Amino acid sequence: MSMDNPTNPTEYAKILNAFSRALGREAHVLTCQPNLLWQQMYNRLQWEGEEVKKALALEFTRRISPDARPWSRLKTPLKESESLISILTGHTNWVNSCVYSPDGRFIASVSRDWTLRVWDTSKNMLVKSMKDIWAVNACAFSPDGKFIVTAGDDKALKVWDVFTGLIVLILKGHTTDVNACAYSPDGRFIVSASDDKTLRIWDASTGQNLNILEGHSDFVKACAFSPDGRLIISASADKTLRIWNMISGNVIHILEGHEGWVLDCAFSPCGHFIISAGDDKTIRVWETTTMQPIHTLGGHSLTVDSCAFSPDGHLIVSAVGETLKIWETSTGQLLNTLEGHIKWVTSCAFSPDGCCIVSSGADMTVRVWSADTNLQLHSKENHSDNSGALPPDGRFIAIIEGNTLLLRDSASDDPFRILKNDTTLLTSCAFSPDGCMLVSGHSDASLHVRNAQTGQLLQTLAGHTGWISACAFSRNGRSILSSSWDNTLRIWETATGRLLRIMEGHRNWVNACAFSPDGRLIVSASRDRTLKVWDVIDGNELLTLEGHGNSVVACAFSPDGRLIVSGSHDTTIRVWESSTGKLLGILEGLTEKVNTCAFSPDGRFIISSGQDMTLRLWDWEDGEIVTCLPFPGPADKLGVHPYTTDIAVGIGHTVYWLEFLGVEYDPIIVTVIEDKQGIMVRCPACQKRHPITKDLFGTEMTCHTEGCGLRLKINPFVIQMA
Repeated sequence: MSMDNPTNPTEYAKILNAFSRALGREAHVLTCQPNLLWQQMYNRLQWEGEEVKKALALEFTRRISPDARPWSRLKTPLKESESLISILTGHTNWVNSCVYSPDGRFIASVSRDWTLRVWDTSKNMLVKSMKDIWAVNACAFSPDGKFIVTAGDDKALKVWDVFTGLIVLILKGHTTDVNACAYSPDGRFIVSASDDKTLRIWDASTGQNLNILEGHSDFVKACAFSPDGRLIISASADKTLRIWNMISGNVIHILEGHEGWVLDCAFSPCGHFIISAGDDKTIRVWETTTMQPIHTLGGHSLTVDSCAFSPDGHLIVSAVGETLKIWETSTGQLLNTLEGHIKWVTSCAFSPDGCCIVSSGADMTVRVWSADTNLQLHSKENHSDNSGALPPDGRFIAIIEGNTLLLRDSASDDPFRILKNDTTLLTSCAFSPDGCMLVSGHSDASLHVRNAQTGQLLQTLAGHTGWISACAFSRNGRSILSSSWDNTLRIWETATGRLLRIMEGHRNWVNACAFSPDGRLIVSASRDRTLKVWDVIDGNELLTLEGHGNSVVACAFSPDGRLIVSGSHDTTIRVWESSTGKLLGILEGLTEKVNTCAFSPDGRFIISSGQDMTLRLWDWEDGEIVTCLPFPGPADKLGVHPYTTDIAVGIGHTVYWLEFLGVEYDPIIVTVIEDKQGIMVRCPACQKRHPITKDLFGTEMTCHTEGCGLRLKINPFVIQMA
């Protein structure tokens, strides 16, 4: 990577600082894939200001030249704060807890993937990975840093030797999941909290159970020692905190005030304050001399899952939804909000020197942040996405955010427009072929058909008995297809909302469905590990495609209808012949579940995303990866632009736009339509209709609209439009 010589030392320092930040944030990718250096660095540095952009200009020009290697360029910045220092990846499920070692050299993290991992903070690298036999919920270093205690769903605690990675003690006694654990300040004792409503005190050297603390009437979610080791605090789903005498095990105080489960608690380093976090969306700061709250930190829209004091006690960090918040202890003032996690943040802690914060999340990552409260959110605002759809002209994208449906201009940064705020959770959506209507699936088993411009409800389609997993319009717009977790597919008449037919045959949830381009076939993907091809006219099952070794979660026809692509939790993508069900190819090499897959508009490429946190472009005929873009989390939704190499990706609650550079599509495949005006094709770029004759079916043409010139390949069949 090269850069022009800056004109002054200040400019030079700014560029170097930008490069240093970007390198730290991409170290987890570049350590394993150094060949992605340019792509990963550019996708961060392009937003760092004109000086940095100028420094990249020459290399960028070279990278987009005709003979350059294909790569993926983000068109929207990553939604994260400037405070983000590094991302630690490797866990394959929710990371439940993270903590610094006493000397700050290491971070320990535990996960639902049954592992305890230890990371070197200076190199941002994994040092050790230790396998448990069950999901691990919490971890804590011993004061001397030689041991880590973990708490898990196997009802036990385990003490691990940090340097050998071996278990040295197993502490048994709890009767259900253990949620939390902590060492006493002198390292002689361990306290644990469990869903069995008790806390237990253990001898840290022998594993002997010394005492059982009973009194809570519901799950105990957190526990901690006071700085002098004489007291223990616990937080419970019974809405209380309790202060216990460490020696006698007696309750000294009961702190009441939270209106829901209390999920975390901690003593300040000086012992003068206590903080607690709860699902009543508040953090409370208590004074230990009076045991009364002095601050209630509210204004949260979500549950507060975790909280911690800084080493000097002046700051508090809390985990709220997908963000972390930093507060001033003495005033209760909010100082900063840290964004970057793409799913729920599960835990947080300060480094021993107070300079950094570590957090873990449901996005399977551990993140390290600067605790400097002067750093702000870096990126432009992006918006939530649980699902999405692009209309045929690619001008807008429909976005689902929980129970809200929004519309965004795909060519600009125009703000989202709310079409409708429903009372039920939205699960899927799709545009009609003319872009005038939008159908959405809902968690209450219904579908809603709306005017895409005004949001007016046109039809409510009821009949499914389970969650709607997918929906689609037929190519002529006359029918709507839906799939459901009730194991069925249904076809509805668009104009009237009348149910036309029910397709039964899958033995488990139907996860995805699609019409063929000619509207004659339907493909469905199921949790029963199969795909099925159906006849639209009579609803009969024509083919069953078997071979996947796990749930099939995605399926699509190629633009010419000859092929079907499927993605599965068995980590493979498969390509099938739609007329015979013959398996034509398997795209392998993925290490995690596939979430989505789709054909490019020319049918030559396949785009996929999955739990491995990458977006991949495949040349399906040779099975090779053309370009791969690592993301900060697993992409669960995918929108393919109808004629450019632009892609819309939904990651957690954020939508990103990107483009494939150095990739040239073959002629874009279009389907002939017939209506009252005759037989014609519509160019997806300029939206102009071109009359054609039947002898042009199956041939190629160039759009002759002035200023367009898009190359088109005409399908050998015609669609009768509504």
